[in-house]
Parts: sequence; structure tokens; C-alpha cells
Amino acid sequence: IVDQTILEAKEDKQGALGSLLNVYLRKHFTASQGYTIHLNDMNGKQKAQWVYAEGQDTYISGVRYLYDNFETPSNFSASAVPGGSKGRLNNEVVVVRPYGSVGRETIGVEVDIVNDFRENRTDTEIPGVNANLATFFVGVIPGIVPIPLLDYTKSEDLFRSVSTTKVINTFGILKETIAYDAGASVSTRNLAWDSSTGEVLLTETVDEFHDKYYTFNYPAHWYYKGMAQASRNINLQISFSEISSGTYALNLPGTFLSSDYLIAGDEVILDNNQFGWVSFVNGDQFNLIDKNGVAINGAIGKLRVIRSGHRNLQSAGIMNITLMRNPLLNANGDLISQLGPDIFAAGQGDWGRWRIINSGAVDYSDEWEPPCECEHNVSSGVFNPFVMNMRGVWRTKSSRTYLTGRNSQNNVTPRQQGFFTSFSPMYQNTNSGNWMKALNNWTFVAEVSIYSPYGFELENKDALNRHSAAQYGYNNTFPMAVGANTKYSELGFDGFEDYGFGGCDRDGHFDFKNSVNSGRAEIDSAEFHTGRHSIMVKPGRKASMYKKIDCPTTNNPLPKK
Repeated sequence: IVDQTILEAKEDKQGALGSLLNVYLRKHFTASQGYTIHLNDMNGKQKAQWVYAEGQDTYISGVRYLYDNFETPSNFSASAVPGGSKGRLNNEVVVVRPYGSVGRETIGVEVDIVNDFRENRTDTEIPGVNANLATFFVGVIPGIVPIPLLDYTKSEDLFRSVSTTKVINTFGILKETIAYDAGASVSTRNLAWDSSTGEVLLTETVDEFHDKYYTFNYPAHWYYKGMAQASRNINLQISFSEISSGTYALNLPGTFLSSDYLIAGDEVILDNNQFGWVSFVNGDQFNLIDKNGVAINGAIGKLRVIRSGHRNLQSAGIMNITLMRNPLLNANGDLISQLGPDIFAAGQGDWGRWRIINSGAVDYSDEWEPPCECEHNVSSGVFNPFVMNMRGVWRTKSSRTYLTGRNSQNNVTPRQQGFFTSFSPMYQNTNSGNWMKALNNWTFVAEVSIYSPYGFELENKDALNRHSAAQYGYNNTFPMAVGANTKYSELGFDGFEDYGFGGCDRDGHFDFKNSVNSGRAEIDSAEFHTGRHSIMVKPGRKASMYKKIDCPTTNNPLPKK
């Protein structure tokens, strides 16, 4: 869609006296005009897909995709484009903000405005003298009188132009998906979005019985700030001062605090090109450490955030709730203004207000103890937890489900029964801009005990406190052994197949590499069982290993024997 304003032009004319005498000629001209170019991304987007049997005109199954658009908006001139405004996208949607407030905002729109200013000026100045001679006779003697006439002309030409170009990129918002199969249809509508990320938070599903079910998702960055967008502070450049040895504060005006801009895990570069990590932030104070975990003292000048402690995990969720009624509408059908812990109060009246039928939640953490092997031993006490993946890496800690009774009615169909008799969200907004956890009636289904520094899950346990573990080899890329009803410290396997893959050559989780490296044993390919190698221990020699069952950790510096 292209539109433009009327060309506004103005000419500054000179006075009548200047034109008459031709002494000062002035020509000033100014023009301005604006242009709007409205684009969208709908070209090439899938509209529908259908499956037909060979030779049949009626589809067997299919899917339709419906996007939100204005058919006849009142704020747009239908004469601007052929066909009027049909197809113009509607990007005003219901959003839920990070602090729980609910409202309407525009999402999926990018606007670029370019102002072009130009000026061209020409000044011309011509001074001169026109001479003339007057002659006369005195008697028979001629007389000559020179007459000089001064000539001066000045002209000024000035042209100025202002051009404003506004380019609007509008992204289509999927409003509804309708799936057809064997004569039945199931539709899913998107009803609310996250104001910060544009992720869909609330969906409505209408099944083949025309019953409506709503699913509401809580994004993780509402509670865990380290999982939010890196755009919050990436490339932040700001000056700071040392307020005590190793403790700093940003130079900020007014009541702004360092915690408004920095988060633990931010990687920064200082004026002296030294790299540092923000290890702790509290109010207006923060601390810096180097790659080895040593505190940075005496730094001055500016810092620049080159990698944010916000890890761009905004699509991850922490809780989901499935209901029979729209949780963002009150009893009168109006949009609520604040997402609070009381809006899901089930059991109000015989029917329950929201009819919650299912809910689950997830705990995340970025604080992990490393396994006691290879280079990950932390018994020395001085280390950088962000370099060793002990901090700053967000992983699932536990998954939980809500336990409560279910409603039963004799005078309704089974489809309208079975909703919770009581409910309290695990993550609750306190209506003061903060989020809190409430674990009442929330029991964990599974919990991860140990993660590998390379991202693999090494040990977990279920609700009955039964552990499962896995051991990784081949340079920590492939599972070598998986055990049920066992802890990671109780599981060991060595197949002698991954000794040439690099990685940890000493003090692995369970292997005989020390004996091989010292020459007491050797890897043999002549004899083997299920793999390609075995270990050969020659007469008079022995292959052995020594392991600490409980290794030193940051909270337990001394090992158990």
C-alpha cells in the first residue's frame, strides 16, 4: 500500500522596490512531501492444504490457516489501492505483560522513518561602473566631461526540500487454525500474546463436540530474568566507579540502580581490553571476576556488555493451565486488567469459576555442581562458575503437577465434569511487579540431580526418589551406559572403545586410562567381545583405578571416603 501527502510548496518573493531597481534579486523556494509504503509478509504464506483420494473432488482431510486482518477499517482511505483495504493486516491483539497486566497492544509491526533534508543556494554579486562622456564647446574649444555611473546587482537563489519516507513492515498474525478430518473439524484460535516476545500465551480449542478448551502458558522470563531477551542490555556501554575493593557501581542518574541494567553472567570488556564477568549484582553494587574466577580490583572507565546474562530463552515456559473457560475474561465477559493469583479460584459455586482440568509447571535453575572428574574439580575454591557452566546455563530442574480433587456432577454430561475442586498457581504475581513461587499441592514428577558441563543429563530422580543415571564417553558426546535405580556415583562402565577420541584422558568417571597411559596395561584389538577392543594386562602387571565416591563441591569441600 503506497500513499503520499500533497506537495507543499512555498515561494519567498522579493519586494517591489528591489524588482524595479534590479539591485537585489531574490528567489527562495521550499517544498515538502511525505510518502508511506506499507508492506506485509503474506506473500508465500500457507493458506490451506488439502488431501484428496485419487479421482475424488471431496477432500479427506485438510488444514486452513486464518490470519487477522481488517476488511473495512475506518482509518484508511479505500481509494489508496485498487480493491480498497481488503486484506490489510490487523496487528492489535490482547497481550499479557511481564508483570501480569492485561491489555491491548500492537505487535508484529516494524516502522522505519527516513527524513531527507536538502538545500541548494547560489549567491551572485556583480559590481561595476558604466562610463559616459559629455561634450560641449566653449567657443571653438571643445570640452569633455567624463560621467561615471556605478552599477551593482546581487541575486540570491535558494532551494530547500524536505522528504519524509515511512516504511511499515507488518507481519501476519495467525488467528486460527482449522483441521478437518473425516467430516469433523477441530479449530485452534490464538487469543493472547506475550507483549515482550510475541509468543502465543492463550489458545482456544474447539473440538468436534463444539466444546471449548483454553490453554494458558506462563513464559519463563516472567520469573527467571536470566532467561529473558539479550536485547535488554547487549552492547550496553556505560561508565562505572569502584566504591570499594572489587565492588563497583554504574554511574547512573536519579534513582536508577545497577541491577536495572546488569545481571549476573554478563560478560563485559573494560577500557583496558580486559574481559570480565559480572558475578554478583545487588541493588546498585556489582562485582567483577576474570576468566579464572579472581576478583577484578581497581578497574575504572567504561564497560561494554559483549554477551548478556539474559540467555534468549523467552520461548520456554514455566507453567501451563488447561481450562474450560477463558481465564482473561471476568464473569461479565470483560477483559481483566491484572493477572493475579485469585483469578483462578476454582470451586466458586457448583460449577467452579474457571473449570480447570489440568496444570503442570517446571522449575529451572542455572546453579549446578560439576561432576567430580576431568578438569571440573572445584576443590581449589577459586574458579569462574560461568566458564565451567556451573552458572549462566539455564536447564530444567524439576517438573511438577498439581494434586487436588475433581468435581463430579450428576445432572451434567461427563464432558462437563472432572474439573479441579481447588487450584493455586505455582507461579503467582503479587500485583506489585514481582513473581513468587507457591508450592502447596504441587508435587514434582521428576527432578534432575546432575548435568554434564557439556549439557547432557547425568542423573535424575522421580517422585519416589528412585534415581536413574547415564555415563557419557567418546569425548562426552555419546552415552556409554544408562542405568535405572542407580545414582551417577554408583554407575560405572568401560568398553575400551573411546580411548582415542580425545577429551579427558585422566580422572574420568570410570575407566582404566591411567593404567593404559602409564604402560601397566594396553588396548588390544586382537581380542574383543561386542566392540573392537579389549584391555590387555600382561603377567606381573595390574590395571587399577581409584575413585572418590563423593567428590569435593562448592558446598562440600572435603570428599567422603
